[in-house]
Amino acid sequence: MIALGIDPTDAYRKMKGHVRTIHVKDEDVPGHTVVLGKGKGNIARFIRSVAHDSFPGLIAIEYEEGDDPKEEVSECAQYVRGQVRLES
Repeated sequence: MIALGIDPTDAYRKMKGHVRTIHVKDEDVPGHTVVLGKGKGNIARFIRSVAHDSFPGLIAIEYEEGDDPKEEVSECAQYVRGQVRLES
């Protein structure tokens, strides 16, 4: 959605009654994935919105760049946990 100029949070809010799974990643430029929170997707706002709704479906984190996927995916997961704690 970021690459298309669509705000992920606004799209989620409009369509949340139909959303069953979420595939989340962040990009700094179209096609270049970055650790969640370091791109242009305003992922913090998105995560807090989904957490606020107690989204019952599956949320998958995608990360396709970097030198150490294990470390970078761990950073993504820590970022998500931090945003959810802020929401509580």
